[in-house]
Amino acid sequence: MKEDPVFSTGTAFDKADFDLGTSAAMGTASGAGRYYSSANDLTSDPFRSRIPDAEGYPYSQAIVSNDNLGRVEIRSGVGLTHRIGSGHEIHHYYIKPTDRDLRELFGSNVGNLSHYDKQVKVDANGQASASYTDQQGRIIATGLMNGAPTNLLPLDNNPAGIPVTTISSLMPMNLITTDANGNMQSVVDYTHLNLGTNSITLTYDLVQGGMNSIGEYFGTSCASCFY
Repeated sequence: MKEDPVFSTGTAFDKADFDLGTSAAMGTASGAGRYYSSANDLTSDPFRSRIPDAEGYPYSQAIVSNDNLGRVEIRSGVGLTHRIGSGHEIHHYYIKPTDRDLRELFGSNVGNLSHYDKQVKVDANGQASASYTDQQGRIIATGLMNGAPTNLLPLDNNPAGIPVTTISSLMPMNLITTDANGNMQSVVDYTHLNLGTNSITLTYDLVQGGMNSIGEYFGTSCASCFY
């Protein structure tokens, strides 16, 4: 048995209704839209009072990434309060861990950084949690992160919600590769996830010497050469 969700206007859902963002409420004339609403007429059922009113949203919606990986980026819950656009959706972020992340958890008992991924999920309450997976997709560690939302109590070991400053080296992410023209290049690819509303300041520098001192030794430097 297949049921096509229907808007309150009487028209069926279409792919454009999801691709363009927030969907309208379902109608209450029939199906799940009627069952999970105040229009439910099962008045003789002793459990009728326990059937929740979804206020037009008795379904969950997922928004996937547009990078052909099909990963869920945003997922709604059921009900008006948890629909897409309500501010109570579940957000998923897919990033790479830093070497410091792994060393703090496992010390030297961990493999090469390139073999691991990090997923951050922010739930409907705004609480963020992180999970680390190996190259086979197996979860190796999980934990809460960021401060406690205003509607939740903080952890006992940090009741004041005092932030901790950490410094992580990006050198383990430095990859020496060859481009399409055969030129050697050094690339660091790193994504910083800022879940708070505070501004952040990023600073970087190059180790003194290196490319700046080539002319001192070779006279004329070559921009396309690998040193």
